[in-house]
Amino acid sequence: MAPAAPKRRAPWAGALVALALGAAPSCARPPAPAKAPAAEAAWQVRVEAGPGGRELAVEADLPRGVPEELGVGEGAEPFVRGVEIEQGGAWAPVAPRGDAWLAPACAARGCRVRYRFSLAEAAAALDNFDQAEAYGGEAFLAPPSTWLLRPLAASGPARVRLRVVTPPGVEFITGLRREGEGGPFVFGVDDLADAPYSGFGRFRVRPIEIEGGGRLDLAFTPGAFGLDDERLAAYVASSAAAVAAFYGRFPVERALVVLTQVRGRGVPFGKTSGNGGAAIVMLLGESLREADLRRDWVMVHEMVHLGFPWLPGRHRWLEEGLATYVEPLVRLRAGLVAEEDIWREFVERMPQGLPRPGDRGLDRTPTWGRTYWGGAIFCLLADVEIRKRTGGARSLEDALRGVVRAGGNASARWGIGEALAAGDAAVGVPVLRELYDAMAERPAPVDLPRLWRELGVRSEGGRVRFDDRAPLAAVREGITGGGRGRGPKAL
Repeated sequence: MAPAAPKRRAPWAGALVALALGAAPSCARPPAPAKAPAAEAAWQVRVEAGPGGRELAVEADLPRGVPEELGVGEGAEPFVRGVEIEQGGAWAPVAPRGDAWLAPACAARGCRVRYRFSLAEAAAALDNFDQAEAYGGEAFLAPPSTWLLRPLAASGPARVRLRVVTPPGVEFITGLRREGEGGPFVFGVDDLADAPYSGFGRFRVRPIEIEGGGRLDLAFTPGAFGLDDERLAAYVASSAAAVAAFYGRFPVERALVVLTQVRGRGVPFGKTSGNGGAAIVMLLGESLREADLRRDWVMVHEMVHLGFPWLPGRHRWLEEGLATYVEPLVRLRAGLVAEEDIWREFVERMPQGLPRPGDRGLDRTPTWGRTYWGGAIFCLLADVEIRKRTGGARSLEDALRGVVRAGGNASARWGIGEALAAGDAAVGVPVLRELYDAMAERPAPVDLPRLWRELGVRSEGGRVRFDDRAPLAAVREGITGGGRGRGPKAL
């Protein structure tokens, strides 16, 4: 194939970034994968949990056009039991073939399927919350991809309408979107490959209403935590309020936040899942103390993820880079960190995101440094350039708010082009698209020392000082909101 026409040179090429854009061919988007015919109607799925939520009985009415190969998440196949398909009013067993169950009758005419899933056995064997995990034998976390049969081929716009029934003492918690209060959970069939966290069992659940709109369902796994439930709920609520202030509103209507314990102290880890809803799992050290909450950044980082759509895997650097760049700004505005601390972290850690020998651009170099700090460099460059081109009237924050207004949050799956276009439209300049074209498939070295000088950020002996006479000092002040000198505040 002949190379496409060369890209035009970006306006900032000589000032901030050594990109040499003029000679590179454009990056053609690969063709979309072929999809199976769309189902004509929604899947109707009913799940009934047994005692303690240890086993699930699943029955589903599948419309005509469903792909004939059905399966569950990798590793969960041994815990699917007794698959049957109704044919002519009678139930007939379906034996697995490898990792799939074949249902050609469903593809041709539609059908009813039923089976059992041993959630307790899956949790004992798989032992991780991305697939299935048990908490004292009383509660089980497992996303729907673990326990719901789904097509192994893409199904286009087909939808699932899911109803869940639990016995007394068993809660069903989920980040899946719900159709009104008490209605079914409704989401795309294709969302099932990476759907939000869910669980069955003895969770302590409390709602958190967020000012300006939005709700969190906060769930605690069984057992006492290092701090009481009230204190932890306040910590979650204050993080949500800080994120809502940045976006102008909380980015999703509803999300699940699950708190669970691990050995040690502090807040070592969190993870967000989307596609058809939104959920966050947070690991808290069993020796958690107040000081740990005051220092924590993980909760805000994960909640920032709620404000951007789910992208194909090769673009993960943009999701993680945004959360890495935006999180400290959110906490600064909430009075939780000082401006000097933010710029010191950027100066010290952003070099980890620079391209190294063999780098093939952000889309094709999925290392830790390029994913988190390379993505953060992209976001900083975008923020600086948007502010320059609009005379300080717009910023990356405005671009992200525009993405959310367009429906681009963690519950949605978008292509990279759609996300960039929504952000650029919100600020009126095509900075995100131009930067992406420059950095996605080429190393694109960035002169960070020069950028710090232009912003007026000086790092001397581990301390940061500001030069208000620097060419981009006003841009720096805009990024941090003029918050210099504000120290940490209690959550």
